[in-house]
Amino acid sequence: MCGKNIGARRVAVNGLRVPAPLRGGEQRLAICCDSTALEVFASDGLTYVPTPLTPNTDDLALGTQAKGGQVSFSMLEAHELGSAWE
Repeated sequence: MCGKNIGARRVAVNGLRVPAPLRGGEQRLAICCDSTALEVFASDGLTYVPTPLTPNTDDLALGTQAKGGQVSFSMLEAHELGSAWE
């Protein structure tokens, strides 16, 4: 995903706030979630935030939030991956 006009230049993941500088005036995020972890890659990989996670398997909702400014998405994709185990 790619967002424009993000003023704070940081991301917050599960209460952890970390620096995430803009690259070319934009913020690119890649977010991966599986049965044990949430991983967020920001600033074209300069920022990496891994956190433990136990998701509710019945809840497939996704969400984003911008505080202190506006954000627009030029692209947003979600993919459900299959199991690596047969």
